[in-house]
Amino acid sequence: MEKSYKIISSEENKNAELEIAAQIESATLNRFRTKVISELQHETTLHGFRHGHIPENILVSKIGEMAILERSAEKALAENLPTILREQSAKIIGRPEITITKIAKDNPLEFKIKIPIMPKIELPDYKELAKKENKNKPDKIEVEEKEIDAAVVHVIKDRYKIKGDEKIPELTDAVAKEIGNFENAETFKKILREHISKDKERQSKEKNRLKISESILQPTNFPISANLMDEELHMMESQFKSDLEKMNLKFDDYLAKAKKTREDILKEWRPEAEKSVRLRLVLREIAQKENIKNSEEEIKKEVDHILEHHKDADPHRIESYVEEALRNEKVFQFLEGQK
Repeated sequence: MEKSYKIISSEENKNAELEIAAQIESATLNRFRTKVISELQHETTLHGFRHGHIPENILVSKIGEMAILERSAEKALAENLPTILREQSAKIIGRPEITITKIAKDNPLEFKIKIPIMPKIELPDYKELAKKENKNKPDKIEVEEKEIDAAVVHVIKDRYKIKGDEKIPELTDAVAKEIGNFENAETFKKILREHISKDKERQSKEKNRLKISESILQPTNFPISANLMDEELHMMESQFKSDLEKMNLKFDDYLAKAKKTREDILKEWRPEAEKSVRLRLVLREIAQKENIKNSEEEIKKEVDHILEHHKDADPHRIESYVEEALRNEKVFQFLEGQK
């Protein structure tokens, strides 16, 4: 099948981005223009004309040729872009930024694509670095009695709404049953111990993973796409706004109280965002080196679970997120296994 597009040039720049100049044939753009005209005839209501029967010249004069061409271009790009990107040998890792450079009736559609690609990463001896950090991780998590006592006091205060220097009831079997229908005080303390132990194990694991990450990242130096940075900052901003909403706060009110602008906040977040992007790319590279992969079944199971609770989410974005999260978890498990 003959292609409806032509690649003019394709090259990697120093910022780990692929830059493509291409064009879509005029016949293809005109084919989509005909579809757009038909759609607009059914979408537009104009006095004196039956629905769906507005003459093309009248429709064009009302809506404008450029608006019609831009809508046609969107459809033409949506159809051809996946194939154009599949042809590239570079490993694409982000979303494309598209700039239309020439658009006119009965002419080819000319455009440029800039898209993040996997940079060349010289990895350090990550196995040895992980092994070194793993040696410093405690073999066993201990829970002291004073930690359990403090937790008991906290739970009792919360249950009975006790504030300040009020007298705290002693933990008896009856109090344990009131708190959560526990069999007795000892059962309650045993469950508290298990919760504290699991929490300390989680914290220890996170601390060790952070040390492994930092030790591997420290000797690496490679370019990252500005688009990846923008995406990361956008995700951080969305998460921050979501956290504020849970506290019944608005982002604009937070900025006003902090006497900062959105740009100030994003600038403060940049170092953290860059570290996050770099870590994701390093973990991806390690997965490639060690042939660490996810099965289709694993990805599908997790995607289905997320979509079940977030029905309006974009399935493609969720799949991409799940694939990376599962792969990163496996990479960390691999690094934690270096002894």
